[in-house]
This record gives sequence, structure tokens and C-alpha cells, in this order.
Amino acid sequence: MALVLGCTPTTTGAGGATAAGLGSSSSGAIGLDTTTTASADDTGVGTQAGSSGSEGSDPETGSTDDNAGDSSDSGSTTEGLCTEQDECPGAVCFEGACVSVASCRELEELDAGDVLGSGVYELDPDGEGELPPYEAYCELELMGGGWTLVLKADGQSDVLGWSSELWTNESTYQPQYPDLDHHEAKLASYLHVPLSEILVGMEQPIGTDPTPSLQWLSLPIAGSSLHALISPGTHVPTSLGRDAWKGLIAGSSLQYSCNREGLNVISDDPAYVAQRIGIIANEAADCYWADSRLGVGGKSGNATMYCGVDPNPTGNFAGCSPDNGDVNLPAFAVVLVR
Repeated sequence: MALVLGCTPTTTGAGGATAAGLGSSSSGAIGLDTTTTASADDTGVGTQAGSSGSEGSDPETGSTDDNAGDSSDSGSTTEGLCTEQDECPGAVCFEGACVSVASCRELEELDAGDVLGSGVYELDPDGEGELPPYEAYCELELMGGGWTLVLKADGQSDVLGWSSELWTNESTYQPQYPDLDHHEAKLASYLHVPLSEILVGMEQPIGTDPTPSLQWLSLPIAGSSLHALISPGTHVPTSLGRDAWKGLIAGSSLQYSCNREGLNVISDDPAYVAQRIGIIANEAADCYWADSRLGVGGKSGNATMYCGVDPNPTGNFAGCSPDNGDVNLPAFAVVLVR
């Protein structure tokens, strides 16, 4: 289990742009590299560092209005004073008091002086309610901070494939790995943290360092939780553009047409490619038999048989005349919300 930071953890990085890479430094602290990824098309949606989310999607998807990710409470003080984190089970030791926060956004708003650094913190989804506290990584510097880790997916594993029940059920998976590392996990934050933005980070090739080296893309999608958005199976669209998605993976490739993106993205013929978070494309001027995809938690279906597209769930997989040639690039992905 990762260490929960105490009252005055060391600051571990600096803010970055949407396409900034995040890796581990030799000291173990989190640092930013300067690798540049492609920006979105001329809609400009969701690509500015630290930008706020746009209006939410269709209410049937579980999303709320454009204030869904806003918090009216920046943390409540629980009983007891503290000098170290161990004295605050289920809360955060902050400026000598045990403070309960429901999300990393609440923690970031509480920390007006930027005393706290990115790391694993204890979050309590309902204060004195019945839901237990849990641990999750908080990214407090990148793109304005306030990001809560909700899941990590390995493209070499089927655990978070398209058909996995983990996308739709209320179970967690490996919650003992709440940190920004290479262990797959689905945390309680997937179920409980409201959002107005989603932050996707991808590493390809998959590295061996403890901390993934990631390229980032933010999605302006609002909802009561990522579970509420994905579990119905309804498409939640975005309009970032193919170049923005391709910027997540160097050397990526997609067919030229269709370019359907967002959450629960699927071909018109469901026997072909699909992606829980990402983009799909096709060589024809429609989305009927799409044969290429990029993102988290996908499937290839008949594209494996007809176009040689690997079935791995996470990464970039494309055949049948994509723009950068046929590729099968499994990746490691992390998903955060605020």
C-alpha cells in the first residue's frame, strides 16, 4: 500500500500543459518533461492547461450541469488536532487539524498556500456517513491540480477490457494500489467523485520505472461520477479531434474517417471496434465497420480478422489503411477526474 502523505509533504512538481509528460525523477519525486503532443483541432476544446470543463453531456448518461465537478465544501474539520498523518484515520492532517475531504479538488481548494504535494491521500466520500474512507492519488500541480485518480489500465491485460464488469459494477479492483504506479486498479473514486473534467494519461511503450511516464489529454465531460457516465453504455461525445487523441501515443495511427470520440465509443456495427474512453476511426465515410481505435478499455472485434488489429484493450490499434500504417501499440493508461 502506498504511503499516505503527512501534514507537510514535499512539493513534487510544477504545473504543465495538457500535453506535458509526467515521469519520475531520480529522487523519486514526480517531475514534468517537455515532450509535446498534438493539440485539439480548431474547436480548442479541453486542451488548455488547467482549463475548466464545458457543459455536461446528455442527462441520460448520468452527467450533470457544468458545475457538476464544483465542490461547495472545501473540507470539514473532524474531531482532534494532529501533528502527523497517523493521528487522522480517514482524514488529512492539515495545519494541525484533522480535515475530511471527499476529493482531491476539495483538498486543492483547502490548500490555498500550496503546502501539500501530489501523492496518496485519504478521502472520505460522505463525511460521517456509512461509506468508508479510502486512499487515492491526488495530482495537485498538473494543469491547476485537484485531480483524483480513479483507475489504471494495462494494455497487456484484459482486466479492464471493453466487456469487463468493472466498468459497470460497484466493486473496486486492487484498491491497495492507490498510487500513480504500474499496478492496474479501480478505486472507490470511480464511484463517488463528481467531475467536470477527465484527465487521461498514456504511456507507450509501457515502462519499467515505478512511476509511468505519461502524455496527457483533458476531456470536458461532467457527471456525478465516472461510473455514472460509463455504466449505462450510452455514448458521451467529445469534439477534441483526432490529432489531440493521437498526441497521447507517439507514432500513433488511425484511419481517416468516422473519428467518433468520447466515452462508450462503438462502431455502428457493434461487432467491430469499441472504446470505453477514446476514439475510433474507419476507412469508409461512416462508422459502420470501424477498424482502428485509440484509448482505454476497448475491443477490436471483427477488425482482428479482417485488418490484423490486436484485441488488447488499451493503446492504439489500427489496420486497413490508417494514416501512419498498421500499428498495434499496447499502452498503460491512468484516468483522473476533477
